Amino acid sequence: MVPSAKSSSRALSSAAVSGSFPFFRHRAMVSSAGPCQPIIKGLFIKVPQGTRNLDDLRGWVRSYSNNNTAPLQNIERFCIENATVYEYFDDNWVAFSTITKNMPIAPTNQRELLANNRFIEVTDSTSHYLLRVRDYRFSGDTEPFDVAKEKIRERLITRNRIEFVTQFEDNLYKKAVKSDITFFSREGK
Repeated sequence: MVPSAKSSSRALSSAAVSGSFPFFRHRAMVSSAGPCQPIIKGLFIKVPQGTRNLDDLRGWVRSYSNNNTAPLQNIERFCIENATVYEYFDDNWVAFSTITKNMPIAPTNQRELLANNRFIEVTDSTSHYLLRVRDYRFSGDTEPFDVAKEKIRERLITRNRIEFVTQFEDNLYKKAVKSDITFFSREGK
């Protein structure tokens, strides 16, 4: 039986992709252009100097965590009224450098900074910058499934296409042998 062309490009189910993650885990490493460029999840807020109730905002940002998402409503309400920048990336992995390029933060050992600080606050002459890091991964660490999912999906599609072509060629050859077709080789020119 000849496989259909649909089988090689069939959409892969989420279960197939997630089920393959343990197999691809050793290949799914966080990569970056530079050494130790981490990816993070969290939130970033920039408010102008002189903003009232900044201590309340600090408290809400500090108390926001995996186990305590209640402060998020207060943070969002405050940011709508006061923030010049509010980025919520708690459900997406973002390059740490993408966030820190918006902060006056001195180059430092990023691994040590993130390992020891889930809350980072920096101030300059015009603004306060607050960063709450919920999770992080460094270059060389195993990629989170959210990041690796698309790579795994592409590898599985490629594998399925190769299997399809191989099976199609084998079936075509078997059919030709049964039909007494003469084969010519290009190698003997």
